[in-house]
Amino acid sequence: MPCSEVDKIMGTLELQNVLGNIQVGLGIEVAQVETSPSAGTTLLNATATTGYTYGDFVSITSDTTGKRIMRFVWLCSNSSGSTLSIARVGGYAMLQPRA
Repeated sequence: MPCSEVDKIMGTLELQNVLGNIQVGLGIEVAQVETSPSAGTTLLNATATTGYTYGDFVSITSDTTGKRIMRFVWLCSNSSGSTLSIARVGGYAMLQPRA
């Protein structure tokens, strides 16, 4: 399905085995061509809390209008300091098509 047909997305992530000050969120990038993605849209704000984080449906119609492709991205950052931080993360997303 082309991303221009997606109305809303709901994401879930599971964060485990956190070492250091890492925090992780979930987002999307959209593009007309693979080499020119958007700045991105956040679906789940970054968290350092282990376990599941559930999101609500987020409208992405303004992001996907006129776009062909979409990719899901993990939004990772070190919340403080500069030491190495790692974690195990997984998740899924549910797409809701435009009516």
